[in-house]
Amino acid sequence: MAGLKAQVTIEVLTFSAIFLLAFMVVLLGIQVFGQHDNEATLGMLCNELNVRFASALTTVYTVGEGFSYRIKLPADLGGKPYAVYLKPTSQNKKTDVFVVISENGLLGKNSIRSTYEVPFYVNCSTYIVNKPGIEAGTCILPTNREYILKGEKGGIVRVI
Repeated sequence: MAGLKAQVTIEVLTFSAIFLLAFMVVLLGIQVFGQHDNEATLGMLCNELNVRFASALTTVYTVGEGFSYRIKLPADLGGKPYAVYLKPTSQNKKTDVFVVISENGLLGKNSIRSTYEVPFYVNCSTYIVNKPGIEAGTCILPTNREYILKGEKGGIVRVI
């Protein structure tokens, strides 16, 4: 009888270990897929903010001189720090708008980014940053602030 109880105990422990292992595999799978979904969500938030900001710039440019528009940048995107870059290109006839989500707000290996090009010059000279690794003339807009986008003579949009 004692041998039968020992066998039952070993079987119960074996089945418990197998079910515990299966449960851990399921939890690991949920975590991996959850991280992938989180990155996709952050990518969508990044793209949405970029399109919203670029659309505001385009609206001000289209209406023209004297028109202004207020836009507020949130403190974070999905709980992660981010940065908005404005980089004039092509002899100041176009501007690239970047939204970058990363731990330090800089482009890097683990950053999520969205890019949008507007076909006009955006004057953001107040926010030009001279940092190593960032192209000269690039502006970085501080987050958690409200900005005024103002249409000026010559088809220029100024960020104040």
